[in-house]
Amino acid sequence: MFLLPKKILVSLLLIPLFIFTPSSAFAKDITSVLLSKTDTYAGDYIRAGETVTLSGVVEGDAYLAGGTVLVDGIVKGDLLVAGGNITIIGEVEQNIRAVGGTINISGKIGKNLSLAGGNINIGKEAQIAGNLAGMFGNLEYLGSQKGSMNFMAGNANLNGSVEGNIEAAVGNLSLGENAKVAGNLSYTGKNEAVVAPNAIVSGTTNFKQAETSPYYSPADQNAWGRLQQGAGAMNKGFAFVSFAIAAVIGYLFLRLFPHRAMSQIEIYGKRPVRSLALGLLTFIAVPGISLLFAITVIGLPISFLIMMGLAIIVYFAKIVIALYLGRIILVKIGFGQRAGWALLLGLVIYYVIGGLPFVGPLVKLLVLFAGSGAIVTDLYRLYRSPTLRRIL
Repeated sequence: MFLLPKKILVSLLLIPLFIFTPSSAFAKDITSVLLSKTDTYAGDYIRAGETVTLSGVVEGDAYLAGGTVLVDGIVKGDLLVAGGNITIIGEVEQNIRAVGGTINISGKIGKNLSLAGGNINIGKEAQIAGNLAGMFGNLEYLGSQKGSMNFMAGNANLNGSVEGNIEAAVGNLSLGENAKVAGNLSYTGKNEAVVAPNAIVSGTTNFKQAETSPYYSPADQNAWGRLQQGAGAMNKGFAFVSFAIAAVIGYLFLRLFPHRAMSQIEIYGKRPVRSLALGLLTFIAVPGISLLFAITVIGLPISFLIMMGLAIIVYFAKIVIALYLGRIILVKIGFGQRAGWALLLGLVIYYVIGGLPFVGPLVKLLVLFAGSGAIVTDLYRLYRSPTLRRIL
């Protein structure tokens, strides 16, 4: 009943977990995760680690995250993967959704391929039955694809076959000697594509210059510029207010519940991957549990309380990670463990990075999972403590 919502949640939420987290940060916490060639896993396979290897058979979907991820086995469902370095040379019978620093694909894909990353390398052995879509820094495409291609990239070199159409927004585009496009090629860029003599585009080729002509009068352009400046100032104002509120709430949290604050940042510091994974599982499980209660009229108040609790955890997640980050930095530069200043420093870093395009939203999701997992772990430990259990 809840299969589709779970896939949507994992697609949106699992992806950012490990892209911007260096593997050295997990050195004390991560063990390698391996599904060997002789193993068959029935159901959905969810794993995270510094090194994740899937060489066996997964009969359901596979959700993987890690510093280095290798898939050379068979996934009969969808594959959702996030990592610093991702290599897929096995077979995925359904869809692949992947985000990473470097993504190498030489396997067989039964449906669609959705990617986002710095460097994307699709080898000659890659076979894509469906469409390819995504955002890349650099794309090197040598494979074969039956569907269409739609992407944004800084640089793209197409030297394989595409049976459908290609639509792209690209800084620099080139078609190599082995490029074969059965459909149309439509792209927007600063310069026209560099096309090798033997490259084939069977359909029409449509190029649109990225620098558009001034369609508006100088007065219109000035008005538009003022509007953009006003919108930018408004966004900065909202960000400052949000920062100020978070700083005040975080300070009150430190003053009223210092032991809980220290406990949560220590939990994340000792077990970062476990916190990330638990945060992810929390956002998969809690909405489903709340929905089950909401089905009945009697359970509506419980459903509301559950979602309110989740909302509180979501808000405090950034405070926990900001405090942890600020504390680490202050200790390293010799200022000691000053909780108040650590909180302010961590929040400044969070809001500065969070405001960056593309990177910001992904970092915010990473912080959301990490902080939520640490809070949930701390609350569970508090619940299991003898003192609280005697009270309850």
